[in-house]
Formats: sequence, structure tokens, C-alpha cells
Amino acid sequence: MLFGLYFMSEFDKIRQGGKLLRENTIALQTKRGSDIHTEVGTLSTPQTVNQFERFKKKHGNVIEVRKEATSEYNCAGMVWASRRCILIDSKSWEQILIEDGFTEIQEQSAELDDLVLYYWEDGDKLVHIGKVIRFADSPATIATNSTDGAPSRTSIKVLSKIGCENGEVIHDLISPCLGEEPTYVKFYTDRHVKQPSQR
Repeated sequence: MLFGLYFMSEFDKIRQGGKLLRENTIALQTKRGSDIHTEVGTLSTPQTVNQFERFKKKHGNVIEVRKEATSEYNCAGMVWASRRCILIDSKSWEQILIEDGFTEIQEQSAELDDLVLYYWEDGDKLVHIGKVIRFADSPATIATNSTDGAPSRTSIKVLSKIGCENGEVIHDLISPCLGEEPTYVKFYTDRHVKQPSQR
């Protein structure tokens, strides 16, 4: 199953009025002042804890657990809202990228704390976001690059909040914990970067 399928099922649960959310939101705006819709999740339940335990057993050899299961925030809430809430609509993620001045960069230009965005394989639907947290010391494994088909370094380690109900894990750029199929990946930064046309 693609990670995106699992991830979007969590969104569907929210939209269908599941028990995941409290009846309140947290104010969040872009740098341009646009409001971003948020929802505050609940504390972990025995069900979510057990779900994450199963996830860890399945993927324990390819992940490091940073934080145990919580339903209080999702991956975008981890990245842009200090782990305080859930940003439901992925269109708002793209709005934040634009209005907060993020720039798309090549994988080889990625540095610590830059963003990693995961899309459906055709690059049409944004389904997950994480942060570059470290670079592995071991030699890189070759995978397929998201934009030009060139070799891609999976020495990049990414910090992710897996879905709305699991915990935070550190994993390879392309990892089985994200699904069984290749994933389309883009990198963004809020650092000032020179574009190819700049001298």
C-alpha cells in the first residue's frame, strides 16, 4: 500500500466526523497574513498506541522512533505549527510554501531543516511532509530522482510524523515505512538560495 493511501485515509476520517478531533482550533497564518485552517487532535488512545506498536514491529529495522504515538498533530502540524495541531488540507500546505517564501531546490542542495515533500508518483497530489534531520555516514543507496531520473542519494535522513495517529520517526528519504511503492519527492528551503540565472 502506498504511504499516501494510508495517510489520506486519516484525512478522510477527520472529514467524516471521526473522534480524532477536539472542538477547537489554533490560529495559524502565513507570513502574508492568510488564515490556515487547523484542528486540534486528541491525546493518544489505547487503539492508537497499539497501532503504532504494530508499525514499529513492521518497520523497526528502517526507522528510529523520536516520539511515541499521538493524535494531537500531523506531519504538517509538526513542521509548521510546533506540534500543536493538524493542518488538514494539503492545499494549505502549498499555500504556506508560497506565502512563507519557500524555494524548491535540488536534492543535492538540501541542508539540515530543509523540507521534504512527498507526492503521488505523478507529482500531482501532495500527501506528506518531513524535515531533513541528518545525513547518514554510510554510502548512499541509489534510487530514482524525483525530477530528472538521475541517481538519488538516500543518505538523507528525514524526520516524519507518520499519519495523524502514529508517532514521529527518522527514516531514509525513500523508506518502506512510507509505503511499498516509489514516492515522488521534492525539496524546499526557506534559506536564500541562488537561482541558476543569478550571478
